[in-house]
Amino acid sequence: MAHDSLYPSVAAKGDVIFVGGNIATTSYLKMNGHLSYTKDGEFQFIDDARWVAEICLWAPWVHLGILEAQATSELLSLDAPKFCSILAERSDTHHAASSYARRFVSVVQRQSRKSALSDVFLDEGGELASLE
Repeated sequence: MAHDSLYPSVAAKGDVIFVGGNIATTSYLKMNGHLSYTKDGEFQFIDDARWVAEICLWAPWVHLGILEAQATSELLSLDAPKFCSILAERSDTHHAASSYARRFVSVVQRQSRKSALSDVFLDEGGELASLE
């Protein structure tokens, strides 16, 4: 089951969760606490219910910025290789995931023409939601 690829983790204040230049193999969801993302000198706090580095679930990805805990934070971590392996076990889940991956990457590519790529994907205009 896909839940076998999910695991809780805790980051203490000051912990660096990932840095730019490293291959992304995990996507993160902040459950509580305070996380910040910094890229090219731009700093932003991570909203609740926002996946960080989701793209690594759908395409090869190298982190572009730094994700850091500003306070003790609980995260839900999704192991991308394990998640993809589980999805591939059944043709129906593999087909659905492949279809979503193509749409996700297409939206990211379109948006990258307007703004810089980031580990924090914002579905501007709800393009993905309208495709589901």
